[in-house]
Amino acid sequence: MTNILKRIGTWIFLGPVLNEPFNIDNILKVVFVNIIAILGTFFLVLFFTPLFLQGVYPILYPVAAYILAFIFVAIFIAIHTNKGIEHFNVVKTIVVISITLFYGFIYAKVIYGDIWSFLFPIAVIFLMNIFWGSIFCVCYFLIMLSVEFVFKIHSWDLFYRYVCIFWSQVILVSSYEALRMWYNKRMQIDREKIEMLSITDHLTKLYNRRHFSNIIDKEFARAIRQKECLSFLMIDADEFKNYNDTYGHLNGDELLVSLAEIFKGIVRRSEDLVFRMGGEEFGVLLPNTDFKGAFSIAEKIREEVQNGTKVTVSVGLACVYPKFGENSDELLKRADSNLYKAKDMGRNKVVG
Repeated sequence: MTNILKRIGTWIFLGPVLNEPFNIDNILKVVFVNIIAILGTFFLVLFFTPLFLQGVYPILYPVAAYILAFIFVAIFIAIHTNKGIEHFNVVKTIVVISITLFYGFIYAKVIYGDIWSFLFPIAVIFLMNIFWGSIFCVCYFLIMLSVEFVFKIHSWDLFYRYVCIFWSQVILVSSYEALRMWYNKRMQIDREKIEMLSITDHLTKLYNRRHFSNIIDKEFARAIRQKECLSFLMIDADEFKNYNDTYGHLNGDELLVSLAEIFKGIVRRSEDLVFRMGGEEFGVLLPNTDFKGAFSIAEKIREEVQNGTKVTVSVGLACVYPKFGENSDELLKRADSNLYKAKDMGRNKVVG
């Protein structure tokens, strides 16, 4: 029973949003829109219908209320479709416009409706952000002002107090929202930094072996879906141990950084990825690159390293056209095998 109620509650307040790449802020806004749609519909129907039947209001009032209730129902339905979630910014704008008209209506025509206006800044600024929320608050204030001029509901002394309370709420809610957005942005930046640190080699600033393990299967699967080739270069600095012994570990680290800069300077496409696989071993993943293109890049790397540093590199090249049922292990085995062949052939070679 508890699970059933939980599923019902999740469907009512979230709909398909859990299947979308929404951040927590947008998820809360979806929940808030659903609450507004549900409560707004019940309030309009349950409040105005009895008053109309008792003859308190003319038929125009419940008709206007039912139209708004219909809009809220349509919004609730839209939020429970993937199309509605996809165009959530449009949906929430319609909600805010409906709220503006609704609050303006009850401010002018409903007893104690003016008190409800103090909920307006909270709802609108949260849904629309500070800038657009403030714009809607100004629009609503102009409605309040127009109502006072036309219907003279309050004395100007009382209206002045209402204005002070209303704009105080706008300022307070805007300040809170600004602080919340700043905090969320800082949290996002910190998360991105932590994520980058977890997938980046601290010395060369290249992607590390962990990230390679995460990305290779995805790229392999994508190559299968799109029927593209996938190339991989396994690169090893020749006689790096001797270089370390001769020049020291600090110079060895500087050399690795120099190699990383050379690789990044040659491998320029955004989809191509360069990794430090460990020690003096590097990898270059080249999606949608055939053997000829990958060999050309490998030769440029070999020549640039030979001409620009005190070491050379050996490169093992593998190029495959993945098929369903295969995995990335074959690509890595080929590249590794070709790297050993390059070493056996005297180093400073590209073998594929």
